[in-house]
Amino acid sequence: MLKWILERVEGRGKAAETALGFLPAPEAIETDGLSLMHGAIEEMTSVDKAGWLNGVKEMEKFYSQFGKRMPAEIWDEHRNLSERLEAVTV
Repeated sequence: MLKWILERVEGRGKAAETALGFLPAPEAIETDGLSLMHGAIEEMTSVDKAGWLNGVKEMEKFYSQFGKRMPAEIWDEHRNLSERLEAVTV
C-alpha cells in the first residue's frame, strides 16, 4: 500500500474514485509474495455504505459536542461525505 501512496504522489498510481475519495485500483496493489483469496483486494478496497453512514452519524454526535467552536469547514466536509455516501448505489 505504501508503494501505491508514493506512486500516487508521483502521479503514477492507478486509483478508483469512491465516495470516500480515491482508493487503490485493484491492479495497483502489489501482491507478489502474498497468498490472498480470490476477491480479497476488491473486498479491501470496497466501500461499506451502511458502515460508513453509521460512522457519519457517530461523527455528527462527536462534532456536535464542540458547538460553535467546530470550524464550518469540518461541517462542510462532513455534509459532503454524507451526500456522497447517500448517492452510492449498492
